[in-house]
Amino acid sequence: MNMDHARKMLRQALDNGLQLHGISANGKPAISFDYNHPGAEMSRRRFLATEGLVRELLRAAMIDECLTRGLPAALPLATEHLLITEAELAQSYVH
Repeated sequence: MNMDHARKMLRQALDNGLQLHGISANGKPAISFDYNHPGAEMSRRRFLATEGLVRELLRAAMIDECLTRGLPAALPLATEHLLITEAELAQSYVH
């Protein structure tokens, strides 16, 4: 996998309900999914299935997109708890 593939995967997820909110104070993308979008659950599962290099490239693509969009680069702690970070998303996954 390369960065171009990670950006393509990110674009597909954005088209399917992924929402970027910025970068959390701990340096991870703050994301959520719009469950009114029919592809949101599939995108969430696909994100949860990533690991290793794929996860790191996807994280880098999300951070790059957040910066390109001018989203907050260090969300304040008061706001951060309202958003789903990657770690919280992975912990909330139920098989």
